[in-house]
Amino acid sequence: MAKKKFDNKNPQYTRTPTTAERSDLKTDVVEKLVTADESNVPEVGAEEVKKYTSKGLDKIPSWIKALFLKFWFNGAMCFFFLWGLGNVIGGWDIILVLALASGAVTDLLLNNIFRFIEKSPKEYNKWMMFPQKKLWTLFANLGYAIVLVLLVAYTYNGINIAINGPDSDKVAVAVEPFLYGLLYLVYDLIFIGCRNLMGKIIRDAKAKNQPKPTDTTSEQ
Repeated sequence: MAKKKFDNKNPQYTRTPTTAERSDLKTDVVEKLVTADESNVPEVGAEEVKKYTSKGLDKIPSWIKALFLKFWFNGAMCFFFLWGLGNVIGGWDIILVLALASGAVTDLLLNNIFRFIEKSPKEYNKWMMFPQKKLWTLFANLGYAIVLVLLVAYTYNGINIAINGPDSDKVAVAVEPFLYGLLYLVYDLIFIGCRNLMGKIIRDAKAKNQPKPTDTTSEQ
């Protein structure tokens, strides 16, 4: 018995696409994916996004995740470099090594983690001193880390002088990852807060200086 084909008399039978038609279909889909941008991408609701995101991490506010990650990485730098290399090198050499390692890890690892876990564009920019993803930010973060490590070192020195006096060689408060990470985080937040405040002041000033659009409807 001959197989019936699709026509107007037999609409219940579907025609199998030819190889050429399949090729055209795949080419069309690939072209749509390649040329996709913000203008032709359909909007996706918040409920739809939640289906494909981690529900556990979604419940944690972004500021808590930012503070925890920064604190944890700062403490880890103290543990691996200051404690790990403290018996090999010391003095200003270990401070320089710690600072360079902290700056490199911040630029190459921590900031990229922030970009990876963000749910909206630039969500974690306010928690990064240099949120731009450029080559120069590596050197900027290295210099910035040197400043922070020096501030933490002088803070430890000041605490011990306040407890034991300036002439004592005793160490009342030794360097350890928890307090080091906390002090590093505090200084980091102070500088980032100042940068965010200056940025807001500049944006507000620019907004005030922009000419207001004339109301043409009132003149008619």
